[in-house]
Amino acid sequence: MATDDIGWLAAELEVTRNELRRVRNWLDAVTEHSLDPVAMRDRDGKYVFVNAAAAAVAGLAPAAYMGRTDSDLFGPEVGASVRGRDLRIMETGKPELYRYQGDYLNRALDYSVTKWPWRDENGRIVGVVLHSRDVSELTIASREAADLSAGMVRLVESLPDVVLVHRDGMIVYANSAAEKVWPMPSGSLA
Repeated sequence: MATDDIGWLAAELEVTRNELRRVRNWLDAVTEHSLDPVAMRDRDGKYVFVNAAAAAVAGLAPAAYMGRTDSDLFGPEVGASVRGRDLRIMETGKPELYRYQGDYLNRALDYSVTKWPWRDENGRIVGVVLHSRDVSELTIASREAADLSAGMVRLVESLPDVVLVHRDGMIVYANSAAEKVWPMPSGSLA
């Protein structure tokens, strides 16, 4: 091999290394700085990537996940459930969005989870990628809003005065006092 060839190969190698560093920096920017858990598992269900947010859910370091399955980490019941969904995603090639609610380490978990097939450079499915978002606070706020709404309805229903709620020129709510004054057929409100 000529010296020129070695010089050209060395230059190409350096370009490739720089490109890999650049892509790795992009990946780190997206995953490591995300407050949401992000992880990847291979076809056998073994973790090949876990960001810090995902590892923190279980109180582990990301390295503790590598090469292990959910059964290894969280027990056979959780592992079987996770594995079944992963296999379905890999079989269908379609992403799934679902809600995960459970308890772990004496803490209630409520996550919106998106999983999709991880494909190699040839388009073959080689595993699953997951992104999840903790929606616990949203669930609590929604529950509190529903309780408040129900309390308001009870209050309005207990009033001896007529209460009507209008929207776009139509009565959409009338309390029981209004119905005593103006009898309305059941289900007649918008």
